[in-house]
Amino acid sequence: MAFKERIDLLIISGERFGYKSSSENINKQLELFKYLFHSVHLISFCNKNLIRGIDNNDFSFIISKKSNISQFFWSQINIGIEILRLSRNKEISRAIFISGSDLQTIPILICKLLTEDVIIRSDCRPTMALKKYIKNHSLIRMLLFKFLEEINYRSVDLVLTECDYLIKENDLIQYNCRSANWYIDTDKFRIIRPFDERRYTLAYVGRLDIDKGILTFLELLDLLDEDHRVLILGDGPCRNKVENKIKFEKNSNIEVTYVDWVERDELPCYLNEIKLLVLPTLREGLPNTVLEAMACGTIILSTPVGAIPYILKDGLNGFQIKTNTPDYINMKIRSIYRKYDLVEIGQIARQVIINEFSFE
Repeated sequence: MAFKERIDLLIISGERFGYKSSSENINKQLELFKYLFHSVHLISFCNKNLIRGIDNNDFSFIISKKSNISQFFWSQINIGIEILRLSRNKEISRAIFISGSDLQTIPILICKLLTEDVIIRSDCRPTMALKKYIKNHSLIRMLLFKFLEEINYRSVDLVLTECDYLIKENDLIQYNCRSANWYIDTDKFRIIRPFDERRYTLAYVGRLDIDKGILTFLELLDLLDEDHRVLILGDGPCRNKVENKIKFEKNSNIEVTYVDWVERDELPCYLNEIKLLVLPTLREGLPNTVLEAMACGTIILSTPVGAIPYILKDGLNGFQIKTNTPDYINMKIRSIYRKYDLVEIGQIARQVIINEFSFE
C-alpha cells in the first residue's frame, strides 16, 4: 500500500471577496492553525496572492461567481470534488469550515466520510442573520437555510463559536457547541501613542461594504458640525463611492484621509493614530478590528450586533450605537467627546483585551 502524506487540518473558507480586507480574516485564522498543526491545506474562494504564509501545494482556489442558488450548490460540488482529489494522495485527519461556511452541506458530508473530525466555526448562524439583518427575505430561502443548518450542525463533531454569548444569541445550545475566543497579540497591538497626541478624531477601518456600514459613515461626514480629522482605511465593493465622496466633499469642518489597505504589521501604528473608531456595521460575529483597536486604547463606537455587546459595554470600555442612523451617530460623537474621560476608557478597553483575549 502506497504511503500517503498527511494533512493534519483541512481548512475550507467561505470568504468570497477578492479584497485584502476580506482575506485578512482568513490570514488571521491561518496563522493560528499553522501554529497548532504541523500540516494544513486551505480551500478558498480568495485569490492566492491575498493569502500569506502558505505554499501553492497547500492551497486550492475555487472559482466563485455572484451568489445565487445554482452557484451556491455548484460551488459546494466544486469544493467536494477538490476534497476528493486531495484524499486520493493524502490522508486528511480533520477538517474545519470557517468564514461563513455553515451551509456547505456537500463538502461537510464528504469530510465526515473521509476524516476523523469535522468542525464548523460559526461566526453567525445563517437563519439568524436572515431574521435580524436581511429585510424582505423569502420564506423559501429561510426554509432552505434551516434545513441545511440542521443537517450540518448535527452531522459535524463540533460547532465552534467565538464566545459563549454567541452560543445563546444564535440558539446553538441544542448542538454540540463550544466557544473559543480569538487571541490578540497584546504586545503587538498596544498603546504606542498617547491618546491626546493621536491624529484622527474619527475613523472607519474595515471592508468597504454596505453590510459593514460604510455608506452610513459617509452620510455621517456631511453632518459633522465640529472640526474632525477623519481616516477611512479599507478596501471593498464600495471603494469608488468612498473615493468620490472624498473628492467632492463639501463639509469644510472635516479633513478626510483614505488609505486603501495596510500590511498587518503596520496596523497597530494606524490604530494608535485614531481616537474614536466608528463601526456602524449591520452584522458581525466578534470582529478582529474591535478587539485589536481596544488593545491599542482606541475608543470604539459600534452597533450592538453579533457578539459586540459581549465585549463592548456602553460608557465603560466603549460606546454602542443604539440607533444606526447618521443623525444619532453624530449626536453620540458630540456626547462622547464632551462628557467622558476617553483616556481612562481606552485604558479599561485595553485591560479587557488583556484579560479575555491575550494568547496565554
